[in-house]
Amino acid sequence: MNTSSVVKTSQRENFINAVKKQIDLVKYDMKPEGEPLIGKKWYKVEGKNAYTFVRYSVKKIKILSTQTDDKAALRVGTNYQALLKFYDNLISVAESGELDEILSKVSSEMIAERQASKLRNASDPEYQAKKERAAAKKESKEYQETLLDNE
Repeated sequence: MNTSSVVKTSQRENFINAVKKQIDLVKYDMKPEGEPLIGKKWYKVEGKNAYTFVRYSVKKIKILSTQTDDKAALRVGTNYQALLKFYDNLISVAESGELDEILSKVSSEMIAERQASKLRNASDPEYQAKKERAAAKKESKEYQETLLDNE
């Protein structure tokens, strides 16, 4: 693959795309037609309460100065319409660049966590053995598929 043709999306674009996916999921929940949409829902509507988390990749993030805990859900209204309005507003805030610093910080944290995990795994003999078994299994499976294709 020619790496010069790969377009890397920005943290802001990634975040906005993830919020748009949430909008699609909410709309599907409001009117389920066609194939069910696949994706991790950030939200829940229970009774007269609509809650959501805000996430960047796998991390829940704190976007309001009044949030005391980034792991706590935000109550955004009473129904799915409130979620749609919240997510539309969230996209506007992200497009304006107001979340860039938060997204950059969370991205840096995730990179640091991945690096620490790689270092731990590199020195863990159990992990390395498991990794080698998985590679051997994959190689064996690919070998078997090659034999079948050649028959």
